[in-house]
Amino acid sequence: MSSERPLEKYDHFSLPTVVDLHAELTDTLGYSRAETLWNLIKKECSISSENFLKMEELRRISKWCTNLSGAAKCIGVSLKLKLDTFEALEKDEKYNPDRQNIRKLLHDEERLKTIANLGLLDNNKDPFLLRVVEEASAKLNLPISVVSILFNDMQYFAAHHGLGSGWLAESEATNVEWSFCQYVLDSNELLEVSDAEKVSYLKDSPLVINDSVICYLGAPLTLKNGVTVGTLCVIGQEAKCFDQSDKVNLLELADQITGHLNDKLDNIIPEN
Repeated sequence: MSSERPLEKYDHFSLPTVVDLHAELTDTLGYSRAETLWNLIKKECSISSENFLKMEELRRISKWCTNLSGAAKCIGVSLKLKLDTFEALEKDEKYNPDRQNIRKLLHDEERLKTIANLGLLDNNKDPFLLRVVEEASAKLNLPISVVSILFNDMQYFAAHHGLGSGWLAESEATNVEWSFCQYVLDSNELLEVSDAEKVSYLKDSPLVINDSVICYLGAPLTLKNGVTVGTLCVIGQEAKCFDQSDKVNLLELADQITGHLNDKLDNIIPEN
C-alpha cells in the first residue's frame, strides 16, 4: 500500500469524545470552571456516556452552549461547525474518512481481550519481540523498529529498538491520532511512507514535526482469530524509497511475530 491515500487531510476527522470536550473546556476555562460547566452540560443535555457521544448528544451540547455567552458560546459554535462539517464529509464519498471503523477497532471488546490475554501491555518485555525488532532494524538498515499495539486512544510499544533516551523511549507510547500505525490497522495492509513531510495526512503529526519521523514501513500483526493487535514497523529520520526486498523482509518478520503470538493464544484458557 502506498502513502498516497485518497482521503488525505480528512483522515484525522472524527467526532469528539467526552475526553475531547472536557479537554477543550479545560484549555479554555481552566479546570475548576470547566468541571462546573461540564456537570451542567451533563444535566441540561441529558448526557450519560463517560466516553463516546452520539451525534444527537453532541448537537444538544452545541445548541445549549451556543445560547451561553463569552468563551462557552464560542465552544458551542465551534462544535456546531465541526458537526456540520463531519456530516457534510460523510455524505461525500470522496472524503468519507471512515474514522468510525478505526474507532470500533480500537475499542472492540474481543480485540482488547486478545491484547490483554497475550500480555502485550505488560511491563516485562517479551524477549522474542525484542529480538525481532532488533533484527528488523538490521535487515532494513533503519535505526528504529517497533512492535506497536493500538488500543483505545493510544499506541503502546510492546517492544522497540533504537528509540534512544528521549520521551518516546521513556513513555513507550503515543496518542493514536499521531500515529502512522493507525492506517495499517484501518486497512490491514502494509503501509509504505517514503517521506512523511510530503504526505498531507501525516506531515502535521508531532512525530514528524518534533521527532523527525520521516520514512516508515509498517506491517499488520493479524492473528488466526482474525484480530489485528498492532503492527511491526521500521522508522527512519531521512527519506527512503523501500524496495521489494524491504517489504518481503518486514512481512516475514511480522509472520514470525504472529506465529509466536498464535502459539501463546493456543495456551490461553478461555474465559467462562
